Order: sequence, then C-alpha cells, then structure tokens
Amino acid sequence: MESDLSIGTVINEKYRIEALIGEGGMGKVFRVSHLELNKTFALKLMKFDSSNIGSGSARVSRFRREASTLARLSHPNIVSIIDYGIMKTTQLPFIVMEYIEGVTLRKMLNLKGTLGESQAINIINQLCLALHQAHEVGVIHRDLKPENIIIQELAENYLSVRVVDFGIAKLLNSEFPSIEEEIITTGNAPGTLRYIAPEQFFKLGVDARTDVFSICLILYEMLTGEVPPVMIGGFKPLKEMRPGVTPELSDVVERGLSQSPNERPQSVLALKKVLDEINQAGLDKNLKETKKQNFLVTKPKTVKTNENNSTSKIFTETNKIEQKSKIPWVIALVFLLLIGAFTGVKIYQKFYIEKQLTLVLPELVTIKGETFFMGSDNKDEYSRPAHKVTLKTFLVSKNLITNRQYAEFVRLSNYPPPSFWAGNEPQQSILNKPITQVSWNDATAFCSWLSKQTGKKYRLLSEAEWEYIAANKSNLNINELAEEYFEWTSSEFTLYEGSKLKLPDSIMQNNTFVFRGKDEKVGNDPITDRLWQLKNYTEPKLSFRLAMSGE
Repeated sequence: MESDLSIGTVINEKYRIEALIGEGGMGKVFRVSHLELNKTFALKLMKFDSSNIGSGSARVSRFRREASTLARLSHPNIVSIIDYGIMKTTQLPFIVMEYIEGVTLRKMLNLKGTLGESQAINIINQLCLALHQAHEVGVIHRDLKPENIIIQELAENYLSVRVVDFGIAKLLNSEFPSIEEEIITTGNAPGTLRYIAPEQFFKLGVDARTDVFSICLILYEMLTGEVPPVMIGGFKPLKEMRPGVTPELSDVVERGLSQSPNERPQSVLALKKVLDEINQAGLDKNLKETKKQNFLVTKPKTVKTNENNSTSKIFTETNKIEQKSKIPWVIALVFLLLIGAFTGVKIYQKFYIEKQLTLVLPELVTIKGETFFMGSDNKDEYSRPAHKVTLKTFLVSKNLITNRQYAEFVRLSNYPPPSFWAGNEPQQSILNKPITQVSWNDATAFCSWLSKQTGKKYRLLSEAEWEYIAANKSNLNINELAEEYFEWTSSEFTLYEGSKLKLPDSIMQNNTFVFRGKDEKVGNDPITDRLWQLKNYTEPKLSFRLAMSGE
C-alpha cells in the first residue's frame, strides 16, 4: 500500500525513492533516482482508490490517455512529464517529471510577504507563455496556484518560472471527463477552491479564460499578500490594497477577476500583451527620471546681434588684450575656491560627522568565548550533523541597526536608500525600528563605512556566533534576536562537515550567504534552521546587526 513506501523502495524495478518532497490532495511526490540512467526525477503517485482500478478499467485507460497527451507538452516554462505507468504493487497510477531545483511560489511568498510590481509581472508573463502552449493543444490547467509554480533563481538574479501539476487538466477534446474531476468538484481539495474560477465552482464549461482568472488571482496575491474573496463579491481593487501600484495594472487584474469569462482578457497572450505594455511604460518612466537626474539641462544664451552686420563682426585688439588679462585671475579664483572647499570638508568631517556618530553608534555587548554544539541531528536536513564549535570572545550590538542609523549612512556616504523609504529619508514612524529590505551587500557596505569613520573593525555576526546567542538568549542582554526578523550573517553557505547531502548546482555556482531568524512558515527550529540567499537578496523582514572581534 501507499503507506508502505519508504526511502529505498523501488517502483516498477526502475525508480528508487530517495525522499518525500511534497504531498497534497492529488497524491504524494517523491524524489527518485532512475536506476539505469542514474538521474534524479520527481515521481507523483496518484491517490486513487485501488479497489476500483484494474489494468483494463476505463479509469486507467483515461489516465493513460491524458498522461500521454500531457507528456507531449514541451515548453521551457512547463515541467515536462518523462514517464507514466501503474505501480505494480499497489495498482496506483504515477507520473514521472523533471526534478527542478527551486522553491515554490508559495514558499517564496511565505518568505517575502509580497513582491515588487516588476518582479510579479515577470513571473506572470512566463506563466502566460507556459499556459499558451498548453491551451494550443487543448489543455486547460484548472488548478493554478502558488503551490504549482516553481521559481528558480538563475544568474544575475533572473527568475525562471516552471508550471507543474497538470494532473487535473481538462482536456477540451477528450471524450472522457478528467480522471480527477471529482476531486475538485466534491470539495476534497479545499486549498484549491480559493483559486478556481466561478465557472469551475458551478460545474460549467471551462476554457482558456478559466486559467486567466486564476493567473490574475495569483498576481493579486503576489502584490498584496491576500487572496481576494471573488466568489462572494465586493473584494477591494488592487490599487486600494497596494497604494502606488500602476493604475492600469489594477484595472486589468480587476477585469481578469470578473465572474463572467466574457469580461476577462480572452486569452493568456492578451493578458501578457497588456502586462508587457504596463512594464514597458514603467521602464520608460524610470529611464526618463534617470536622465533628468544625470543631466543638467541649461537654457542656451541668446546673442543679440547688432542691426548693422558689419559692426557686429568687429573684434578689436583691445578686446583681445582685456580677455587674456582676465584668464590668470579666473584660474587663481578657482584654485582658491577648491582650497576652501577641501578645508570645509575636512572641518565638516572632524566636527559635524564625529558629533553625529556619537549619537548613532550601536551599543555593544561582550560575549565570552565558548565551545558549544552547533546544528541538530534531528531537525532540518541542512542543520545536520550537530558538531562542536569553539568561539572566541566577540562583541555584538544589543539591537538590530535602525532606520535612523542607516539613514546617517545613506546621507553621509550618498549610498542608495531602501526602496520603501520616502526618498532619502525614512518615515518618522519607523526611525527607531530595525532597517529591513537590505541585502548582504548593503549590510557589509554599512559595516565598512562605519569602520572607516570610527577606526574600529565592525562586521556582521558569523553564523556560529548568531546560533550561540540564539541558544543562550535568556542569559544574554540581546534584543530582537530570533523574534520577528531575519538577520544576515557573514558566513557563506556550506554544508556542515559530515553532512551526507549534495549541494544544488545553483548554490555551488553562486556565492550564497546565510541569514538566520524565526518564521513560523519556514522551518521548525529558529535556533538551528538555516536559510541562504544571493548577496543582492532583500525581503521585508531581513535586517542585520553589527559585531566586532574581542581582544
């Protein structure tokens, strides 16, 4: 039976189970290894009633028919079906798919909360391209949701979107109903019901506009963090939930969520075209603003010529002598101004900056060197194994760096401010709250700047130092640690010595750094759970604090 499946089980003498990587209303998904190809795949075992399945049953025939059609889908944004069959020991159908190193959009939203407008449109546009290819061969997905969308982060922060789970797709040209139709219409998949179109709920006909509805629902959630209650009506427009969003984007999302399919964009390509226009308009606007900032436009002087043309061309020797005599004086004046400006900057640095820094320097707490066990043998797989680490004495800031402190850095070094500030200054209401949405690059730049200003060597906490403080927090006077914020560390992500895992290629090929913290949606142990990202990654809960090596 299905419950008998465990690590090492071989399915149909071909696929060895390595790990359970997902489970839902439709079945379980395992990471498997092909015994002959020595290649990793994802195998989804469908949850059918085995008592109703026989090798010649109409249900199995429908499964093979639809799986064969879905296997013909080939697109860079669709996870391909490699194989399908019936498990010999349980008579349960399964499909074998590409194994993708990435995270689901659901996990990405759990981590970030919401996405930026441009990033959200990028994801939706790739989604539209994938669905267009499916619609062209008569396949409607019917179960689009963040759990069925995988995000891969490639080089230079580029996101690749892959759609999975066409398992309940309605084949428009099929003479049979979908093999899993009853799952969605009988309410056995309550999570799915949040994303289905009204025509699905009322068991009416579905077409490409059904997927358009779900796509717009996902776009709304990416930008607001909420799924609008469309079925009961009266949901707030996107522009009210997220002030500042492009008005045209709010309008197209509202049309896409219409209860009547006729009022929605009539295809995914029609939706993508509107989104492309919105995105391009935003890029053009940013380009114009950048040009305004980078170029000073001066109005050309108008030269009034003498009505007597011959007189206006006269240039006497006296004029030449007077202009030449002025040149040395101009050079001398510019030289004096440069000396004055240089002297002024030095005076400003010595008196004003030093005075300001006395107000913003973080309060440091000394942590004595200690040997402790880092990691865990029974929690997250990347936290294994537990191992001894010896720390030297170090100092750490009592609090996370605040918006006020970061504002000094921005103002005095001309460093780019975070995008959520109102210009170059944070709002008064958040001045004394921890700075967030800062990348590893931003945090280390702050450390370097403050070190130069004070002559002290500030840095980020190492991962081991952070975990030691988190494990002994009750005995230390450290605030906000392992509470509601994530914190960057100075440690590049690597496996612990003795780990049996293999790092994904995306990590081995890029410099990823660890950040730590507590989040109910990510991991079970805020002390030992590890998270990592590229150096330019930001999110609304991600902050940092300073450290300094002890004597």
